[in-house]
Amino acid sequence: MATVYQRLKVPYSAEQMFDLVVDIEHYPQFVPGWRAVRITKRTGDRARGWLHVDQVIADKGIRFRFDTDARFTRPTYLRISANGRPFQYFVLRWQFRPLDDGGCEVIAHARYRLRNIPLRQLAERYFNQTFNTVITSFADRAKKLYGIPEGAKTTRAGVR
Repeated sequence: MATVYQRLKVPYSAEQMFDLVVDIEHYPQFVPGWRAVRITKRTGDRARGWLHVDQVIADKGIRFRFDTDARFTRPTYLRISANGRPFQYFVLRWQFRPLDDGGCEVIAHARYRLRNIPLRQLAERYFNQTFNTVITSFADRAKKLYGIPEGAKTTRAGVR
């Protein structure tokens, strides 16, 4: 089973970062590889809920269409799991931990296994490379939308 784990401290609040990550339908605008996203079902409210999402990831000749369920508790937690092909197993957990300086720590932990054995190694390499750019994509998006907060440390990863 492949595992990807990332942590990044950003000068944005947990609420701001959570809102960017849960805004799944905008991923194609700024997350590398995401080509199409559509929320097909939604339950709950802004604070706690569940989304059923149809997604397409494509790049470098590899294309995957898959469905996911996303359960969330704003602004601290988002759990995304796949509903079948191309995954045998897929869970991505996002955590947003507020920091004393007003920023937050973003943690993304994915575990997955693809079904197609002949393409598994190639596809897992692609997924690992894609996941490695995901958190920084959100930090860059936050900078674009929110600017750099006054007093933010410019040496923090994700703030340039």
